Amino acid sequence: MKVLFVAAEAAPIVKVGGLGDVAGSLPPSLMRLGVDIRVAIPWYPDIDAVTWKISENKGVGETRLGDTDVPVYLLSRDVFANTGKHEAIVGTDEEEKWFAGFCAAIIEFIRGSDWKPDVFHGNDWHVAQALEHFEKATTEELRSWGYASANLASLVTIHNLSYHTEVLRKAILSADLINAVSPSYAREILTEEFCEGLCAELNERKVDLSGVINGIDYGFWDPKKDAFISSQYGGENWMEGKKRNKEALVAKLGFSANDRLLLGFVGRLDPHQKGVLVLAGAIERLVNMGCQVVILGSGNARAEKALQQVCERHPESCKALLKYDEALAHQIYAGADALVIPSRFEPCGLIQMIAMKYGTLPIAHAVGGLKDTIQDGKNGILYENYDSSAFVQAVERAYRMFTDQGSQWGNMVQSAMKADFSWDRSAQEYVKLYERALEKSKNTHSMSLRHI
Repeated sequence: MKVLFVAAEAAPIVKVGGLGDVAGSLPPSLMRLGVDIRVAIPWYPDIDAVTWKISENKGVGETRLGDTDVPVYLLSRDVFANTGKHEAIVGTDEEEKWFAGFCAAIIEFIRGSDWKPDVFHGNDWHVAQALEHFEKATTEELRSWGYASANLASLVTIHNLSYHTEVLRKAILSADLINAVSPSYAREILTEEFCEGLCAELNERKVDLSGVINGIDYGFWDPKKDAFISSQYGGENWMEGKKRNKEALVAKLGFSANDRLLLGFVGRLDPHQKGVLVLAGAIERLVNMGCQVVILGSGNARAEKALQQVCERHPESCKALLKYDEALAHQIYAGADALVIPSRFEPCGLIQMIAMKYGTLPIAHAVGGLKDTIQDGKNGILYENYDSSAFVQAVERAYRMFTDQGSQWGNMVQSAMKADFSWDRSAQEYVKLYERALEKSKNTHSMSLRHI
């Protein structure tokens, strides 16, 4: 089976958000299952050809995905030449024009390449116009591209429904199959609360909609060999390892060394999704409870100001680091006792999986992928209502467990560290989706339903 995996980013070549992690980790897992998988991304001007050993053939860049054997094609260098850095991925409406050009380049690439994918796997709104073109393509056009059976199956993965919904609408209506990045999010986006104005389209296609949980790369996220943390550890010596990393983190933050519950937040400061104003409104109560809080992230100016102001009132217990620092993120995962995730919605989330591997218990709003990966009272804590009071009550519950002399906290830590969120399991689900998409596409073509 030949699959072209198309995304706006793919780590380690280019990464802005979680999509980059997925595009950097899922394809190698699919290759291990025997899929002939190849990745296509835009050729942004800040991707250095020497660093990534990029060769060029007829305007198409070619390299490999990190240290794997997965081929990567870089397209549309001329379209993105004047856009600045790849932060354009999450920029203004102007980017719709850029990605329309990217979609045109994808079509030309498939048309002109000797390698013909059986399945086009697109991610988010960036690929919508290519999917729309494939859906409308006639039998004659596809045969002119080299498809003897006039068949190109398609799958679109929704990582976040919040961006460019009018463009994403085209992808939802055009793809053979649709999946969201967790089963719960797939159900949630059928409702008014989470559908972002696309309820009619998503419910029209709900028989073709499913959810597949994301995974994480345990080759990278592993406290046993993490070079960023002060003391490596595993399940057999987690208590001593967590203690040493907490001591180092507390000293770095300028907090007083003690046995208080240390809460971490790592992520984008987005009030619409990430619940950062809920967090800001709760910090006074968390500090008064006896917690210490460290926040790492940047984003919305209002959220940054709110967090900075409350932390400045409690410098011995709260620190807002308004930036992203890879090394410090690892140190928070290793040194914090719990990771707070007060998101209003969370399509999947990776940070709860990372935190669990490091023995840091997630305290999270029970939505989306958080609900699918966290077992309340077993490897983390979940709460139902999206407000500061419910969030504080969940932290109070964690605080009681943490300060209790019993074994529940330790048992939860050990359970969390044993959880398996590797990509291999998710990759098997994607292979099944590819097979379904191929079957659906063949049946649709045989009935001439997609001919124009």
